[in-house]
This record gives sequence, C-alpha cells and structure tokens, in this order.
Amino acid sequence: MVGRLYKIWSSGGSMDPLPIAEKALPQVAKNRLVQFDSLQWGVLPGLVQRAILWDTGIVMTSSSDYVQILTVCGQTMADLMLDVAVVQDIVSNSSTCVLSKCGGNAQFLESCLTDVIVPSVRCFVDKTTLGTVPSFSGVYWAADGGNEEAPAPVLRDHTSLNTSVNKLYAIHLVDKVFSGVRSGENDHSLWRRKPK
Repeated sequence: MVGRLYKIWSSGGSMDPLPIAEKALPQVAKNRLVQFDSLQWGVLPGLVQRAILWDTGIVMTSSSDYVQILTVCGQTMADLMLDVAVVQDIVSNSSTCVLSKCGGNAQFLESCLTDVIVPSVRCFVDKTTLGTVPSFSGVYWAADGGNEEAPAPVLRDHTSLNTSVNKLYAIHLVDKVFSGVRSGENDHSLWRRKPK
C-alpha cells in the first residue's frame, strides 16, 4: 500500500490531510514521527500521513476510530493481503467457500465461514481497543483486478452470523462497499483494468 501511495504522490496526485491532530495519534505513530526530527504531522501531505499510519500498523475502523493492527511474527503490514493462491487453497479444501469472478480479472470470496479463513490470517487486533465496530455482511477478501483508486484502509467486522467462536475483521483498501457479483457488474469503477 505504501508503494501505491508513493506512486500517486510522485505522479502529482494528492489526498486531503487526515482529520486527526498529532496529539491524538496512537503512540506508535508518534514514535515514528520522533524518529525523523523534521516531520510535523500537521504539515505532511495526506498521502504521507496515510503511509505513516499504514507502516506503523494503524488503520481506521468503520466507526472512524483508529486501531493498531498486530502482525504475525515475521510479517509486516506489506504482507497482510492473502495471495490468490492461498485463497484458492482454502476454497479447494472447504465445501463452504466459493471463489467468484467479476469482470476480467477481479476475484472475491462470495461465501466462506469465518472458521475456515481464520487459520490463514496474518494479523490480529486487540478487541479491547476496538470500541464499537458494526458488523458488515459483504465480501471480506477480493483481488480488484487493477483498481487505481487511492487506498484508504478501513477495518470492518465480517463475523459470520452462524459462527460465534472466531471474529474476523478485514481491512478494505478501498472504502467502497462490495457485496458480491452484483456489485462487480454494476460498479465497474471497482473492477476496471489498468490501462496498457
């Protein structure tokens, strides 16, 4: 994600600064700023602010709070996205999972019980720090086929209604709600291919 933000910034793109004051930043983000004496949160471009938050593991929840993402040992925030090969393996070993396509090269998990996905996750969240995050019934894994929209990560609760053992939170890099095949057919901006 940081690479995508840098690409947007280096090509002249921008995003509005985030509506959070430096004093309200989570401590891990404040610590990152301290590492670079000349960085002041309030004057950083919005793209740089987002890169710092992502790199330090801070993501906004769907209820507009910031939460710390904790990665599995040896992983970084750059390693969180499950590769399509991992998802295909999950699907091939479970009768409850369906990997669907939307458009040319977009793929998404149309249905899959939370318990089937949990062993493959690469990060976790301390639930005691979350506050209230409303449950969301849409797709919790998708490969967008080349969406060029600026990433704006948001954490959503995707716990299956029939599963009470595990809670599954997913980080969406694009804040458009995607709920399945009809979304892919009706909103091609979510699934456009990169120009050649």
